[in-house]
Amino acid sequence: MKFFGIVVALISALSVFAGPPPAKYTTDNNFEYYLISGTATVIRVLNNNLRTLTVNPYVYYEGERYRVTSINQGLNESKVETLIIPESVTHSFYLSGAIASAKNLRTIQINAPDVTTSTSAFKDVKRTINLKGKGLEKLALNFAKDVLTSINEKPATYTSSTSAYQKEQHLYALARNLKNNGYLNYSSNLSNASNGLHTLFYGEGNMLGLARAFRVYAIAKGFSAAEIKVAGDNKYYDWNNIRLDNTWYNFDVVHTTFKNGQGDVSVFYTDNDYNNKILKPFYGSGVSPSTWVIYLAEYGYPNEVSGSQTQNRDTWINNNRWNGVYHGHGHK
Repeated sequence: MKFFGIVVALISALSVFAGPPPAKYTTDNNFEYYLISGTATVIRVLNNNLRTLTVNPYVYYEGERYRVTSINQGLNESKVETLIIPESVTHSFYLSGAIASAKNLRTIQINAPDVTTSTSAFKDVKRTINLKGKGLEKLALNFAKDVLTSINEKPATYTSSTSAYQKEQHLYALARNLKNNGYLNYSSNLSNASNGLHTLFYGEGNMLGLARAFRVYAIAKGFSAAEIKVAGDNKYYDWNNIRLDNTWYNFDVVHTTFKNGQGDVSVFYTDNDYNNKILKPFYGSGVSPSTWVIYLAEYGYPNEVSGSQTQNRDTWINNNRWNGVYHGHGHK
């Protein structure tokens, strides 16, 4: 036993001496970096006059190349107004909650293909940060998957044999879970309230923003992008169109009261039902489904699509038939 005690003490001593790898730091013309295990984190902006910050994909120290993989508290006291994560950052990059304390930051342009952020990063931001760039869709999907994990919403695999009823139950439970956890809050008094990405990251938006955000969550859940779209009455109301068994139904995450227990599949409305039960009580008369639209700009960020952001829904469905089969609009 005495020998065993000596061995344990020796191992403990060696562990202390081994410890974590020593901290290393380096700088370039604009930034200071913390270096560890082949990666670099921006921890300080050195150029006080810098208004636009473009992340470098790599930094070099003593002949070794380090991948720049995140920004920590480097923006706190800087004058940076625009943060750009360029396409040249091909490795994973983490956008930390430090953006909340970057008091001058107004725009984040994400062109890199694999950017992630925490589920609370934007909720701590006390102002609207404008988001743009072709990397936003991947960021949104990464974010949505992390949110689903945080609320114990497991992804599903849907096949041609998955029943419409099961899909309806899953979508109903998903919307209820997101609303109960504060990720789908209705508010029209916001900047960019119809931008689905702002709604996704901030947790609140108007009807269009919420429909766009819910679509991202549904895709993260396992639905294909082709079977859940964003629709509207071309006046005021917006919702999701969902294809189930080759038929399109209307699902409204704002005007549905979500109950506990099994999903209430009766809230997946046919066109006539949605018109009579949702639109008519609001307007005093129905809105002809022939005038309803599909949003071609499915996320709503700047320059997402060129030209019109919407198309007549009947025209869109006719132009996007699957295997030559006509897909109706929730008419049985």
